Amino acid sequence: MLPLSLLNLAVSPGSRSLADRRCFCAAAAAAVIATPPQAVAASPTTAAIYDAEASAYDAAYADSLVSRAVGFDSLRRSVATRAHGDVLELGVGTGLNLPFYEPASVRTLTGIDASSGMLELARRRAGDLPL
Repeated sequence: MLPLSLLNLAVSPGSRSLADRRCFCAAAAAAVIATPPQAVAASPTTAAIYDAEASAYDAAYADSLVSRAVGFDSLRRSVATRAHGDVLELGVGTGLNLPFYEPASVRTLTGIDASSGMLELARRRAGDLPL
């Protein structure tokens, strides 16, 4: 519940600056990262949920209040443009990060996801890119 509480702080109305909201989101992400892998392993149920939501995922989340408040596109760009060589993206989802990788810096890009529905959308998105 901690990450969700921190995300609520990140997007709740008030006088918080964008920097403060990003800090709350970063803290939530750190809490998720610190969770033991066996606690977050993708189960068949989790994959099925993402498969069912795959076609609507980008519309529902990519332009969501949370995404805009946290500035996910800026964060995606900041991280992806640092990548070089052979890149492995775990949990690639629908491939929202893919357009931000620099073709001149990335030799190969491999995306992995538990959801075949999300992975299919990432494949389509990758097909439109010069990588």
